[in-house]
Amino acid sequence: MNEPPNPLHVPELLHNCIHPLRDSPSDLAACALVARSWVYPAQSHLFREVLRLTPHLIPYVRRLGIDILIHPDDVFSDVISLPFTHLVEISTIITLSNTSALAMQQLISLPTLSRVRITCYSAVSSAFQQIWDRSSPSIRSLHLDFQNHPETFEPVPHQCVAPINLEALYIWYMPDLVAGWLQHETCPFKFSNLKVLSVGQNLEILRWNSFASARQKIEALELEVSQDAEFIDLSLFPRLTFLRILATLRNSEASSKLIKIISTIPPSNNLREVVIYGVVEEESVCSELDSALIPLLLHPSATVELAWARLEPLFPQLGSRGMLRLTNWEEAWITKYEGMLVPSTRRAWAA
Repeated sequence: MNEPPNPLHVPELLHNCIHPLRDSPSDLAACALVARSWVYPAQSHLFREVLRLTPHLIPYVRRLGIDILIHPDDVFSDVISLPFTHLVEISTIITLSNTSALAMQQLISLPTLSRVRITCYSAVSSAFQQIWDRSSPSIRSLHLDFQNHPETFEPVPHQCVAPINLEALYIWYMPDLVAGWLQHETCPFKFSNLKVLSVGQNLEILRWNSFASARQKIEALELEVSQDAEFIDLSLFPRLTFLRILATLRNSEASSKLIKIISTIPPSNNLREVVIYGVVEEESVCSELDSALIPLLLHPSATVELAWARLEPLFPQLGSRGMLRLTNWEEAWITKYEGMLVPSTRRAWAA
């Protein structure tokens, strides 16, 4: 019989338990030795002191993650002010104000930076635009995630920077602030060289003039298909190699939409991998998907990955040809596809 989960291995509880020890390096060091699951929450508080007392370690830092909801403001300010020389990736959870924007601007301007991931719980429009004023020209991957509804977009004066050619863009939830910024001249990024795109239901992005040439180069695409999602013609992506679909199939209308979208894949295609995960309440769609995908996956190593073991028998044709795989949909597909398609970000994954 399986043992019940240990509450002291739950990350959120660990952070709350260890946080009161943040000013005691000896206690934090002891906590880091308790168990593997204790290492990160303890060392995240030690990080500031370690780098302050041993500045010779700073050139070895390649990836930086800061959660302002866990770390106090002084930790955030202290860490950002460190003289990073080889930082290639930053990942931050933040509430953007005009004050925190100045600190973020300093990080995003680092010339070695190639990947930026920002999870924002609230944002002032002017602050959001401010952080990009001195963006590093080496940025190739941008991941924006908004947890709350921020302000609408209102352009503010900005410093002009040379256009930055993104190769990977992830926007699963796109509020008005981000939509307006992406289409405005204040946005320093250009999208004509995109190879990896994750948009959820934000398929209107692909109709924007700034994304017209991107459709010809995108090789990895992630989108959401549901009853309310827009229709998308996959034949517009001649280089599409990896397709990942979050399918929310709660009724026949949603299932029919998914089949129609799949059917737009042309017979002559480059598909190597199709991943389907999400909610399937209309199991009858499985046999239709099985029949629709078989003639389209022509590459000898092409596979279809599913997140539901219980549905595997409902794909007999794919199964009989050895093309069916089970996948852990929670695994970051970014690591896999971006690592293959965007060479300039490989330093971040190797760090």
